Amino acid sequence: MISQKKCREYRVELEEVLREIAAVSEQPKFESLQDYLGTGIPVLGLRSAQINDCFRTGFPWDELPMDDQWAVWQHIWFESQVFEAMSLALIFVRKRARKIGQERLYSDLPAWVDRVDNWAHSDELSHAYAVLLEQEQKRIFSMLKKWNRDSDPWKRRQSLVVLIRRRNKHTLAFEEMIPLIERLVSDDDYFVQKAVGWALRDIALVFPEPTETWVEAHVAELSSPAFATASERTHPTLKEAWKEVRRMERKRRK
Repeated sequence: MISQKKCREYRVELEEVLREIAAVSEQPKFESLQDYLGTGIPVLGLRSAQINDCFRTGFPWDELPMDDQWAVWQHIWFESQVFEAMSLALIFVRKRARKIGQERLYSDLPAWVDRVDNWAHSDELSHAYAVLLEQEQKRIFSMLKKWNRDSDPWKRRQSLVVLIRRRNKHTLAFEEMIPLIERLVSDDDYFVQKAVGWALRDIALVFPEPTETWVEAHVAELSSPAFATASERTHPTLKEAWKEVRRMERKRRK
């Protein structure tokens, strides 16, 4: 098994390569990409295409046994102080999930959420959890229900975004998903509220009638971010009727 010392050497080497790429790259569009992402992890400002190119180029540890490759990427995810290095770890999970192995992912990947502090890494990790949900629905859904009540807002966010990230025959029943949404309707975290909206919007694609009925019953309770996202694909006439209900409720509360 590869040593932690060697993992550190590989991590430092990767971070140096990323810094070299950043040094000759154009500045990001946003004045402060770190603020835009809302992360406390230093951001070099590489574009998605540059990060993907770096992954395609490959790494010195690519020829190691998968156990060792996984150990390196786990070390990078948990120890790196470079946003883009962590992003590469997530790309590895997405591109090499089959080779990593189902049991290894079930065992190790849930802990990755503990390092999340921004929406970009959260969304990429959601995709990985959604794939696991398809493969082992009972096991992963149980995890999501626990996260739904967690004090960490990124876990609460995951508990909703993962539910309907991939719409297919493995989709959970409406009656299983809606209690998780209901529990977070009044959550005070902005990114959790966005997740409430996304979940409702996407669940409506699979279960349009029960979702519409639920939204009508709770439309006045939804936060502005949740309502805006949940109603993105709603017919304009119905959306305007819901807006009027919300306006009337605001007047009543004054």
